[in-house]
Amino acid sequence: MQVRLTMATEVRDSLEIVHSSEYLNFLKCYFRVFSTILTQLTKPQFADSIEHKVRNVIVEILNRLPHSEVLRPFVQDLLKVAMHVLTTDNEENGLICLRIIFDLLRNFRPTLEAEVQPFLDFVCKV
Repeated sequence: MQVRLTMATEVRDSLEIVHSSEYLNFLKCYFRVFSTILTQLTKPQFADSIEHKVRNVIVEILNRLPHSEVLRPFVQDLLKVAMHVLTTDNEENGLICLRIIFDLLRNFRPTLEAEVQPFLDFVCKV
């Protein structure tokens, strides 16, 4: 788990690549890995642990992704991952996921029309 944390932290700290022509390649390589880590390989943590730090760093990376046209093919999956973390994780990661969701809904509204209702259902449930 420590190796995952180190690698995720290094990716987060060198995130300027997303502001270059390599952004699409970055997404193609890393997005599926991040999604798998958040939805399958780690479990939500409610205490400060290495697993929590890994999840938090990955959620921070996803929050920092520029909302350009390059991101468009990943928007549906990013929203699903953010909703998953929002509904299962601790408050710290949930708040970051709320920012991701709001930014996606603001920037890619026509693409995400069908996804608004599940989000509103969650808000009402809370």
